[in-house]
Amino acid sequence: MPKVQWEDRYSVGNQELDEQHRALFEIINRLHQVMMDDGETEDILQVKEKTFYELEDYGRNHFASEEAYMSGINYPDLNAHLRQHTDFLERIDIIKQNLGSCGGPRNSGIMKILVAWLHDHLENEDQKYRAFASSQLSPENLRKG
Repeated sequence: MPKVQWEDRYSVGNQELDEQHRALFEIINRLHQVMMDDGETEDILQVKEKTFYELEDYGRNHFASEEAYMSGINYPDLNAHLRQHTDFLERIDIIKQNLGSCGGPRNSGIMKILVAWLHDHLENEDQKYRAFASSQLSPENLRKG
């Protein structure tokens, strides 16, 4: 499984959030590296656990920033977006709880799930609030205000 790479199509048009998304890609790539390690020694498990905690912690902070941004633009689908963030963090928590029982093939499956979620969320869900924000800045809406 290759590393995930940032592409311009993931941009949400907000520099702070885009930088945070890039940082999530970096964490996912570090996680991929440790998850694909064949060993299951105590040291390796600790590194995996630490990296999952980093992903969870960074995710919480990023999601809070993103949610504040969406709230600030009065994004109408904010609650649905919040549920997706909550679901992702719950998945991370379940994975963390079961890390000791994960083997190589299962690690690969976990990474596929995380990468698929990240790509789908950025390409589809986050682009919805980008489009909404852009529509609020359109000349027509600016004349209304």
